[in-house]
Amino acid sequence: GPLAAGTRLTAGDLGTAELRLPAAVAATSYPQAAALVGRVLAVPLRPGELLSAPELTPTGGQPPLRPVTVTVPGPDLLGLVPAERVDVFLTTSTGSTARTALLLRGAEVIRVATPSGGLLGGGGGSGSDVLVLGVPSLGEVESLVAAGHAGSLDVTVAEPSDGVGPGPGTGGTGGSGGH
Repeated sequence: GPLAAGTRLTAGDLGTAELRLPAAVAATSYPQAAALVGRVLAVPLRPGELLSAPELTPTGGQPPLRPVTVTVPGPDLLGLVPAERVDVFLTTSTGSTARTALLLRGAEVIRVATPSGGLLGGGGGSGSDVLVLGVPSLGEVESLVAAGHAGSLDVTVAEPSDGVGPGPGTGGTGGSGGH
């Protein structure tokens, strides 16, 4: 069955399949299910989904990122890979009253998928697709969730020198602004 984020994996949760994967995906995948026993999921998984390193919480002393799912335009996802950092922008209203503001800097991409669960299966069309981002605080989760209801979200690859965390203003999204 489906597994929720925070699930500690057991041998019964895991299976194996022989797949041909792109090099970037293969590099973060596990050839042996036994290596995953005892690890904790950072994101929810459906039966049969490929499990790779970005979907697991870190094993070291660093606190895990909080996963949050956002919907963004399909073209925003082209070329994004797990562990990449992105900036998130919120646009409210349309036309001459449209307003765009930087919401969050340097959020970590955990997973890129279409609503049906396929990896980058959106075809790059004009529809919206799903992106799971990792953020360090509940305030940033709150800002992203509120922003998703307040307007449309866009992502762009982050510039490391810009830093991470909340943007200069959330434009009244109803969230806490990550503070």
